[in-house]
This record gives sequence, C-alpha cells and structure tokens, in this order.
Amino acid sequence: MRIMVVSAAAGLVLAATAANAQPFEGPYLGAAVGYGWTTAEADFREPGFSSSLEEDGGDVAGGFFAGYSGMNGRLFGAIEGQVLLSAADKSLGDDIRFTVKQKQTLGLMAKVGYVPTPKLLVYGTFGWAW
Repeated sequence: MRIMVVSAAAGLVLAATAANAQPFEGPYLGAAVGYGWTTAEADFREPGFSSSLEEDGGDVAGGFFAGYSGMNGRLFGAIEGQVLLSAADKSLGDDIRFTVKQKQTLGLMAKVGYVPTPKLLVYGTFGWAW
C-alpha cells in the first residue's frame, strides 16, 4: 500500500515593519490559499488474487504563517511558524474502504539569505513539518 499526498499553495504576505526599519526586518504575518492534490494507491496481493486501485482527488488548502526576520549587514535570517489546513479527502474501493485525508500541517522553519540590493532578498528555507 502506498499513499502520496501533495499540496500546492500560493501565499500572500502582509509585512508589518516600522517606517525606519530595513525592508526585510521585523515581524510578519501571512495567509496562504491554494489547491491540494491527493493520490491514493493500493495494491492487494494474495495467492491467486491480485488487484490495484488508484484514485486522484483534491480540494482547497490554506492556512496562516507568522514569523520574525532580522538583518546583519546584508545577511538575512528569520524564524517562522505555520498552520495549514486541507479539505483533501479520497476513498478507494467499493467492498474494501480505504480513505486518505490530509487535515492539517504544523511547521516550524528557519530562513537564511542574502540581500544583494535594497529591494531583492534571496533566501532558502529549512525546517520541520508535522
């Protein structure tokens, strides 16, 4: 049995910074909304019997994230938490019911980057999601 869940979300960031602060520094809050795809695959193997099922489906996904970023010269760093919710739900089979649901994702991540110009930030993200 194999389960694969993939979600894609486009985010909107609302930055809250002081008027005299650097452009990539301070607290921020954002929302993300998108569409999540779910693929459920099941293989049944018994002596004299073999069957496979595969179903695709999806639904709305979205959530909120918040963090704090700071600068040290041209170096950028941030810590961010997120809560994402999904309505993705897919069931397989008529006689044997197998259901895949993606309900929520909780994450904590760090961002590190570089500011080559005052209006451009290049960064990478790493962290943990559950």
